Amino acid sequence: MRIFQTILIIVQLLFITIVDSRAQDESSFFNAKDAYQVILIRFELLAEYYHPAEEENALYREAMIFAENQEYDMAIVYLEEAIALLKEADESTEVQDQNKYPIVLPQINNHHQLNFTLLSGIDFNRQEFETGYIESDSLMIEELNKLYIGVSAGYRFQFSESGYLEAQNAVRVDKENFRDDYRVLWQPDENISLHYNGYWNQSRDENSYSYWEQVLTARLNQAITEFISVTFFNSFDYKMYGRSDLSFEDYYRNRFDSRLELNMGLMGKMQLGYLNEMNELLGGEDNDYLHHALRLGWQNTGFSRFVYQVMVEAAIRDYTLQYDATIIKNRYRALRVDGVYEVAIVSDFRLSMEDNFLRKVYDQKSSLEPDYYWNLLRLIAKISMSSTFSFGFGTEYEFKDHQGLPAEDYNVNEQNYRSRGLYFEINYFALEGAYLSASISYQQRRYPDSATNDLISLYSDRNLLSFMIIGSANLTSNLSIYSFTTFDDDKDIDLDQQDNQSVIFSTELVYRF
Repeated sequence: MRIFQTILIIVQLLFITIVDSRAQDESSFFNAKDAYQVILIRFELLAEYYHPAEEENALYREAMIFAENQEYDMAIVYLEEAIALLKEADESTEVQDQNKYPIVLPQINNHHQLNFTLLSGIDFNRQEFETGYIESDSLMIEELNKLYIGVSAGYRFQFSESGYLEAQNAVRVDKENFRDDYRVLWQPDENISLHYNGYWNQSRDENSYSYWEQVLTARLNQAITEFISVTFFNSFDYKMYGRSDLSFEDYYRNRFDSRLELNMGLMGKMQLGYLNEMNELLGGEDNDYLHHALRLGWQNTGFSRFVYQVMVEAAIRDYTLQYDATIIKNRYRALRVDGVYEVAIVSDFRLSMEDNFLRKVYDQKSSLEPDYYWNLLRLIAKISMSSTFSFGFGTEYEFKDHQGLPAEDYNVNEQNYRSRGLYFEINYFALEGAYLSASISYQQRRYPDSATNDLISLYSDRNLLSFMIIGSANLTSNLSIYSFTTFDDDKDIDLDQQDNQSVIFSTELVYRF
């Protein structure tokens, strides 16, 4: 089992180079959303074996909220912090295991480690959009192929049992971009860490956007008593574009997160938190905001067969939107409740239920920003056939109801929808390093109040099919291959000319010295 866990960690460390080099590039179709999905799967698979503590779960929930707001770059930061904490926790419990495989092969001595990697691969994307009016239909196709090469080098100095300094730099070149991603991680002890991440992208296409981004994150965790601890997390993000315009403007963002955790033994753990986030555009006011949130969380710890986690958040956000020369200031209030409940029928068979509820109310309502209720319920069965093979299947139900001003109720109600779907996934790990994770989902989304006609409708009934597969294999002791593929098929069942389809494929060869 420990060999298997070590292989998971090795895959995770190697795969981070692939993901980080893509996550910040607006000009690449392999964008931050795709990178977020890959890292999310990595965290969830690791969590199956390393049993994350509340701190890692809290970071995971933060990432999910960011992703739902389509802020995938920040979601990636939080997920990578959670993965790093999982790795550190596993390393601290394994110091007595003499058979543990080394994660980084080249070592100067027990305190210094070097790594050097060459990589090459391809990114492919194809998207098809159907548009039409009455009997005049057309198919729009966007396709991109990008071959690339890159190199990555890193150094780690372990100056105490839990303290280390780590630096990593990755350079990648393709036909459109030159990118340099660099980071420095400093952790004086297990309670304090400081991360600096830099991203520089230089585009060869004058119509694309070069940028330079700096992200500084700090974490402090301190036990006040045996039962009480506090955690502070702050992230500052500054991004500057080579040519800023209304589509991409320079900005800075700061996010401060504080949590107080009470450990009540068999009664569980309670968490109180406060979040403050500010976003400021340097050349305009579009999407400037100030966000406050209070949180209350609870999880049980005394029962192994039944576990649950519940988080309640009350938030308020003041923000501005810009339409041409018009500045609109608005505010919304939101109540969010997230719950995860899982019961082990037997050791290898578990049933889980996940429920997410959101209520959002705006001061100034409109057809673009109406009040709404949203709820997503998932029922999942997880079966472990062995230590290397598992699969899961389930169903999900989703609805969203909107409320606007009386004069706009007709347009607003058209946005209401109901969805139901099925989900299936398999995961396979081999002791020699092979790894495969595949999932497929099918969803029926219906708009009961939509005024669909023979011409066009923004809210017509749809069937959605999604497929994703991630795999890796060690071809030799130094050479590995990694692959990522997604396929999405969006079918309009009311109209013939509003189908969409997309394929994303990325594969990479990595040689480790």
